[in-house]
Amino acid sequence: MPFFLETKFLPVYKEYYKKICKTGTYSEIENSLSKMKQTLYQEILYGMELQFLISLTCVLLANAVFTYFDMDIYLLDLFRISVFSTYCATFVSILITLYLYFDLRIHGICIAFFLLFSNFFFTYIFGRLGKQYTGVGFFIASFLTFGIAIFVFPKVFRNLNYSTMFWQNFEYKVGGNFVKNITKLFNKKIYLGIILLFLLLFGGCTSYYSKNGFNNNTKHNWHTMGMYGKDGLDSEGYAANGFNQEGFNRKHMNQSTKTAYDSNGFDYKGIHKDTKKPYDERGFNAKSYNVFTNSPYDKDGFNQEGIHKVTGKPYNENGWDVYGINEKTKTEYDENGWDINGINKRSFNRDGWNIETKSKYDYAGFDFEGIHKDTKKTYDERGFDVNLHNVFTNSSYDKNGFNYEGIHKITGREYDENGWNYYGLHEKTKTYYNPQGYNVDGLDKDGYAKGKRPPGLEDEWMDKNGFNKKGIYIKGY
Repeated sequence: MPFFLETKFLPVYKEYYKKICKTGTYSEIENSLSKMKQTLYQEILYGMELQFLISLTCVLLANAVFTYFDMDIYLLDLFRISVFSTYCATFVSILITLYLYFDLRIHGICIAFFLLFSNFFFTYIFGRLGKQYTGVGFFIASFLTFGIAIFVFPKVFRNLNYSTMFWQNFEYKVGGNFVKNITKLFNKKIYLGIILLFLLLFGGCTSYYSKNGFNNNTKHNWHTMGMYGKDGLDSEGYAANGFNQEGFNRKHMNQSTKTAYDSNGFDYKGIHKDTKKPYDERGFNAKSYNVFTNSPYDKDGFNQEGIHKVTGKPYNENGWDVYGINEKTKTEYDENGWDINGINKRSFNRDGWNIETKSKYDYAGFDFEGIHKDTKKTYDERGFDVNLHNVFTNSSYDKNGFNYEGIHKITGREYDENGWNYYGLHEKTKTYYNPQGYNVDGLDKDGYAKGKRPPGLEDEWMDKNGFNKKGIYIKGY
């Protein structure tokens, strides 16, 4: 737009100064001045109309553009007011350039400084009212400056003939040696290097923006021009719903579990609740990466979700899942009775070695083949085999009514109705004899049943205090 204005204006401008400085009569000068004024007014008005249509189109299309590029809607009003602010500021710049065409430097400087300081003033005032007023200060400053510049501009032509003729009678000596030296340096294009140096030192984005494109002060993203980046996260890594990519909010609560831990047991710092380390029992961290194998899979080839890297299913080639459950039996043991580590239910490995007792026998005294180490048979002294079945009674209980664990089938305790346990201790005396002095088989310490003890031996019996049944103390001194 300034290009069109200048191409129309420059020929009449040169024609005017040619008339007034060299060959023109007064009437020719007046005609040239009138033609120059008319051209300027027409081109300025045409430029304002054209630019206004462009600005209005941008404002009307802004909503669709912001929606298409998923930009922050907060910036929509700011964009609209900035369009009209820039509209006014652009024509202020054009008018300042025209002032300088006529050597009206004071006018140009005053207009420029008025825009600068009024922008500072109004931006500060409206900035204190809240971010919803962002951009209003610049609009008011540029609008007022534009109005003043338009108002003053026609006065340029009132005394233009007089001032031009007047200043032709003077010679200028502009600047001294210092100015001349500066001019020589600029003629050597050294200023390009100076500008480049300043751009490198102070113009880099790294000083003001993070690696994700967020301004360190305003927290706005330069890619989206909003509070959120291209990934939908703000400068602190939180989305519009208040949760980050790991599902935690600013209070460190997880979105899905409603607790301080995610579904895998990690908190917002990536520390596991059980191991208290940055990885779980299997070695996976909060990013589903295994620190033991330095890969996405554990030592058995399963990822954190339990999918095997070879089969692509929850079971490996041998039919075991990550928890050691067999695909066919749906238990910890396969069809042959072995678990994932080759151990059977009795804790024997395939070599017949018991991993719990560290011997050839289990805790019940049976070996891998089911032979008891003492009886050398398939059952122990009480008649129980490896399956806890009593071969003497053909039931789960021995002849005294106790199961393998020593629980009586009637009382449901470790003592029967008479107070005896499965290996013959009495509940009250905690010995092999009841308070009457008889064991579980009804025999006294000498092997006699009740009433069958010879008379001579009867007197030899004494209680724990040394008295016999007649009450005579026989223990001695």
